[in-house]
Amino acid sequence: MEDFRIKTSWRSHRKRRRLKRLLGAEGVLAIEDIWSYCAAERPDGDLTGLTNQDIADEADYDGDADELVRVLCEECQLIGGISGMYRIHDWEDHNPYVATGDSRSEAGKKNAHKRWHVKRGVFDDSCEFCRLDANPSDGNANNANPNAPSSHPSIPPSFDERETAESEKIETLEQLESAGFKKYGQAVTKAALLRPFLPILRHEFEDASGNKGKSWEYFAKVLRTNREHQAQGPPPGAQRKKYKAKRLSIIEQEVAKTREERNA
Repeated sequence: MEDFRIKTSWRSHRKRRRLKRLLGAEGVLAIEDIWSYCAAERPDGDLTGLTNQDIADEADYDGDADELVRVLCEECQLIGGISGMYRIHDWEDHNPYVATGDSRSEAGKKNAHKRWHVKRGVFDDSCEFCRLDANPSDGNANNANPNAPSSHPSIPPSFDERETAESEKIETLEQLESAGFKKYGQAVTKAALLRPFLPILRHEFEDASGNKGKSWEYFAKVLRTNREHQAQGPPPGAQRKKYKAKRLSIIEQEVAKTREERNA
């Protein structure tokens, strides 16, 4: 991960003031360097396995390593745990995008597999998910037959199958923020608004976020509209285009209503 988040309130936070009073500016710089190290090397914020001196080295702290860790842990509660098993305090809450980096990468690979292989009935022997699908009873993908035919149908999933798929759920506010942070910002500050919508299927999120709105309030309105319309069920066959057109019309009405509310 190339970056991480520090809130603007950190500048005046009591923990920062206490840390500066006990260890000077070098102590403040030390914890910020530890955060940077975690973002790059330990995205889950887990410092297990590091000694006090290891932590001081990663913080580029020249003072007493034991005193640094003691102050960070006992006096400022910026890290927690016991020797050799420390963790950054509330790392997942303050840096959810970093903390979920590995799971997002894995989810991205699975989504690419579904899009380019499953839906097209393609078998790619370089794809670990294709190999696992071809040999579901074999836990070791390396033993799979690379020439095995694909078990997926050549016909893409139907509209109804896509609408009711329950894979790739977004089940927590942290996961929702991770998915939509770049466009909408923090989701945890809108907990009362967004929590009733959880869990959100991945295709629901993509449909609701695929518009020009840039607020969680707008996202929630579109998602609510989509779900209400989906509950009515899509008409079959030739009526599907009309169904989609009606759905877009409702979304456009919500857009107009939101603009009126903002201009009021």
